[in-house]
Amino acid sequence: MGWEKYVYRRSLTDFSLEGVLHAKQYQALKKLDSTL
Repeated sequence: MGWEKYVYRRSLTDFSLEGVLHAKQYQALKKLDSTL
């Protein structure tokens, strides 16, 4: 039963990490776009 909670928490963590990475990538692209 405990492993289900673990998997759920891990997927939430992966999701938030992905969100942070996408936000950084988006900012980098915006910066790049303004320099072109």
